[in-house]
Amino acid sequence: MFKLTATKPEDAALITHSGTFHADEVFSTVIMSILLKLRDKDAKLTFARVNRVTDDMTGFVYDVGYGPYDHHQRGGNGSRGNGVPYAACGLIWRDFGKEICQSVEGCDVDKVWRTIDTMLIQGIDASDCGMLPALDYPAHPMSVSAVIAQCNPKWDDDNSEDAQYQAFFKACDLAYEIFNNTFANVVSTARAYAEVCTAIENSVCRVAVLDKFMPWIEAVFEAGNKTGVLAEKARKLMYVVYPALRGGYQWRAVPISPSSFAQRNECPPEWRGLSGDELHRVSGFYGATFVHANGFIGGAETKEDAVKMAIYAIYRHDFSPRYLKEHPEVVEAELENARFGACAGDVK
Repeated sequence: MFKLTATKPEDAALITHSGTFHADEVFSTVIMSILLKLRDKDAKLTFARVNRVTDDMTGFVYDVGYGPYDHHQRGGNGSRGNGVPYAACGLIWRDFGKEICQSVEGCDVDKVWRTIDTMLIQGIDASDCGMLPALDYPAHPMSVSAVIAQCNPKWDDDNSEDAQYQAFFKACDLAYEIFNNTFANVVSTARAYAEVCTAIENSVCRVAVLDKFMPWIEAVFEAGNKTGVLAEKARKLMYVVYPALRGGYQWRAVPISPSSFAQRNECPPEWRGLSGDELHRVSGFYGATFVHANGFIGGAETKEDAVKMAIYAIYRHDFSPRYLKEHPEVVEAELENARFGACAGDVK
């Protein structure tokens, strides 16, 4: 956490516009504060909000004044290759984000930088530029930009200059937590990539097993976009098994795309929504604990049972249930024949 101190504009290290604030300049303030502290842990985060920029202001100016880190000038201040325009936050992340990403080890800096831009920054920019399309649905998710906007003083609140500064600082505290959590999750996901790839390489019968719970969906699709044996196995992967945070093990179907609820393979429909003794009776797997009503995830008491359930879900139409349950270790060899093609599990 960092602490901003309001000061005179000519003495401020960070300067943005006054009046109603938005996620754009709030997150810009957070990112610049993190950057200044990375460069100098003793840096004083002095801050001012102004109506206009004057020559005696020597601090970093953003989202005001039509400068390099503003976007209110005629024609805006550029767009990304995908068409999303830059607001102040995106301009700052474009030029300084990698410096922040370089502060962590064990992950791909460019990947972390791009992912944060995609997950967080682009939405802030598009919202501030008025480019987000309206959703034709009665329920709408509350965006980060809308959450930050709620921090502004209300019409019947104290609207003095001091109260507005305090409201802005409160919004920055909230934005810091959002940014910090997003950054940590993206870094963690990037670090998981190598372990997920190892599990894919060691996968048998299109089922990969992880030693611990970790983010894996993005890694499977990233690996699948490459070339070679790893990519081939990633593209054909159907299930991932991992220790459940609540105990036991879970299997989860690989989706058809990272953001899809549809799966590459569907578990037996008679399993769905069952648990306990009823699931034992219907499935025949006495270590089974539950299967979600939509069938994309299920659980078992042991890793072995979770793997067997996943293999059965894939090959139940090609091998007898008893054979799949009692001899899963030889199914891979059985699949290496003319009926299934050269690649294990590549059913014709």
